[in-house]
Amino acid sequence: MGCDNGNPDGCYVSKEVAKWNRGSLVWTEEQEHSGRKRVYSEVFRDITPSSFTQVLQEGEPGGALQTTVTIRATKLSETPIIRTATASEEAHALIGTWRVVEFADLNKDGKWVYWFGEHPRGYFVYDATGHVYIQIMKVPPLTPFPEANSDEGKPPTAEHALAAYNSFFAYFGTYTVDTEKHLVTHHVEGSLSPDYTDTDQPARRRSIGPSPALPWHPSHPYFS
Repeated sequence: MGCDNGNPDGCYVSKEVAKWNRGSLVWTEEQEHSGRKRVYSEVFRDITPSSFTQVLQEGEPGGALQTTVTIRATKLSETPIIRTATASEEAHALIGTWRVVEFADLNKDGKWVYWFGEHPRGYFVYDATGHVYIQIMKVPPLTPFPEANSDEGKPPTAEHALAAYNSFFAYFGTYTVDTEKHLVTHHVEGSLSPDYTDTDQPARRRSIGPSPALPWHPSHPYFS
């Protein structure tokens, strides 16, 4: 399954299944876009317990495939990061994948502002090693830009690029939990918005219903 902003359905479920071939996990599929057939391949190779290489290729049916993306990744420590002097049940309860059902900020006039619509799509992921990943998309989603084609390297116009930038938010980094202050802080390492990179972002949002032990506790209404 592949997901991207250019797909009006959000995600594409492949008709093919990846198979093992001499130690590599290989997926290949022929697809047709606008009457044009292309072959796409994704290979996970050089797989070890702590690293792998991912290679994306594409080309004409029957022809040689060209490499478009190469990713080399290494595994982080499996040892959970101690976020407080005494790790609590509340802190551990944060670990998991949370679907965003509401995202709002309180402006200076005391009104809630829904930057991505009242029912955005997105996920907050907190893992046991102390890392956090956030992606939020505005709803209703944008329709595909007619002049843009990611597969062919055709960028959108400046106006459309700005619209896409304003309708999506993402960053990654680490997080710490202060159970005494009931505060989760995201330490941002990289962000779609450059002003967030290398900053600390306290995760404070409106709390409704039962008083959660943490702003992002599983009982928090922003997640389901």
